[in-house]
Amino acid sequence: VQLTAPMLLNAIIIALWAPSALSRQWPVGRIILVLVVGAVTVGVALGLANRVAVVASLAGSLLVMMTSVLFPAVLHIKLSCLDKNQPIGFWNAMNYTFVIIFGIVMATTGTTLAVKDLLR
Repeated sequence: VQLTAPMLLNAIIIALWAPSALSRQWPVGRIILVLVVGAVTVGVALGLANRVAVVASLAGSLLVMMTSVLFPAVLHIKLSCLDKNQPIGFWNAMNYTFVIIFGIVMATTGTTLAVKDLLR
């Protein structure tokens, strides 16, 4: 997870906050966001160093659902919407909705169980 997190963080930040063609790719606000997320990550890692299994469960449940289910589904929807000549269609929209709801439910359930383990 630690080796893929920087690449995923970059992809997620750019997907949420896309740079415009005329501006810099990494404005000051985006750099500050990455530094804050990095500082929070380091702080949590230091504070929970004796609970490595719980931290792995916490990070795994959320990041696996984001990288394996949610991110590909949202990216596929976004790429599908680029073709303006063809609408997505009802059944494809239902499939996307089911996959995204499944990912959110599984990420929430896994994160909730990991937080409960953390608080014990």
